[in-house]
Amino acid sequence: MHRRSLLNLVLVAAAVLLTALLWLDRESAPEPDPLTALSRDAIADVRIEYPDALDLHLVRGDDGWRMTAPIAARLEDSEVMQILRLAEADVHREYPEGELDPARIGLDEPPHTVILETGDGRGARIELGGQSALEGNRYARVGDTVYLIDEPNMRALDAEFSNLIARDLLSEDAEIEKLELPGATLTPAGNGGWAVSPASADRGADAAQRTLRAWHAARAMWLKPADDREPESRVRIHLAGGEVRELAVVARQPQLILRDPALGVHYHIAANEAGPLLDMQHDAEKTNHRDTENTEQK
Repeated sequence: MHRRSLLNLVLVAAAVLLTALLWLDRESAPEPDPLTALSRDAIADVRIEYPDALDLHLVRGDDGWRMTAPIAARLEDSEVMQILRLAEADVHREYPEGELDPARIGLDEPPHTVILETGDGRGARIELGGQSALEGNRYARVGDTVYLIDEPNMRALDAEFSNLIARDLLSEDAEIEKLELPGATLTPAGNGGWAVSPASADRGADAAQRTLRAWHAARAMWLKPADDREPESRVRIHLAGGEVRELAVVARQPQLILRDPALGVHYHIAANEAGPLLDMQHDAEKTNHRDTENTEQK
């Protein structure tokens, strides 16, 4: 056998051995411990405290998560889940009390304190500090022990909470009793349909029904804190039970922006939703329907 062939065989064998050792090492490595013994699915109450901002209080209900302070609002469950993941964050290192200087790791005055409680009375108080300069993980204190954990989703934990609010404008069970648009008002008609006033704004029963469906399906791409721009018009949605939802139309391009002054947020919605939501215009739907009919006829 040539010397070069023998050398290649040795190199291949060494590579196979190294791979096997790495695999066995990975298999034998213990799984990281979670930060707390709480399961995210069991958590029913979340409080987030800040040294220089209003605290947040989130509560799980039968219809999902809601905020009760500093405002009352429905929440986007997937965003709240980013907070709940903190309970199960992987611990990479543990430091007994007194081993680290709290000021050096951002725990002398924690910028975030997250208090998690389950429905059966268990809970955990987690103080979050700064990031580790080497690993990029974050320091967290539970009781008298400091841990180095996977970096949480700090955006979800921020005191500016607009990203937590539900992106759908109406709840799934909301019932519209009256809809005041910039150029028309829709009210229930005796025949089960909707009456439109003024008459000049009436585009037919089908358009009215589509407009109501559009509002029930309306969902923002994202939310941002509201600013003080002068609105171009307003919408009032009268719901069953007496609630009136007022939205200011801030812009139509490059996105439709609706401001909810009660929540202090801007809903950023796709621009092509302005016609169906505000003007009872459903030309695209009609065009698609006609195209489908033509295809079927062919």
